[in-house]
Amino acid sequence: MADRTIERLVNDFQNTNDQRIRDRAFEEIYYRYIQLVRSGIRKHGAMLSDFRIEEIAQKCMVYVAKNLPEFQFDDEKKFASWITSIAYFTTKDELKIVKKQNTVELDSSHDIKDDTGDHSERHGLTLEQWMQKEEAVFLELFDRWQQFDEVGFKINYLFHVEGKNDKEIADWLKKKPDAAKKQRLRSLKRFTEYLQKEDNVKSLDQWIDKHSQ
Repeated sequence: MADRTIERLVNDFQNTNDQRIRDRAFEEIYYRYIQLVRSGIRKHGAMLSDFRIEEIAQKCMVYVAKNLPEFQFDDEKKFASWITSIAYFTTKDELKIVKKQNTVELDSSHDIKDDTGDHSERHGLTLEQWMQKEEAVFLELFDRWQQFDEVGFKINYLFHVEGKNDKEIADWLKKKPDAAKKQRLRSLKRFTEYLQKEDNVKSLDQWIDKHSQ
């Protein structure tokens, strides 16, 4: 199968009644983005076992499949940020469950689903509305970083979102890998310090949490 753009794959998934075409389109989307999802989960849920990480990754992709028919595709950046936000906030939810399971003694007759919740509503929002809100948070962060340091944002986006390594980024920058890595880390540090000063937060994660409330 020839390499197809994400836009084409999303279009195939959304605009055909042929289940085989839909299945093939989603299969390709799945294999292109599952590593991005796993990496995001590992980054934000380092305490989780490999088995739990894989469970969360599959849950994320089920959510993607369920909501992809209604997804408004603008560009690949927005699509990747949507999937990144799903991985991030699903992991946050799972960590809350793990913490509660480790600190609360559940009555044997109590349904654990009542204790953890199915997360269908958050602050009066449906799950779909909530995910759209979180996606907007990521896009705002990306836009601010891009305005602050366009090249620095691009190389961090390539590394953290698209999963490119420093050698691949160095080829794009036409620099040595060590120099590319230093530039990437320097941009991350400078942008974090900018957010600390402007928004009174200690990290990117704290900024995301603050704007997600």
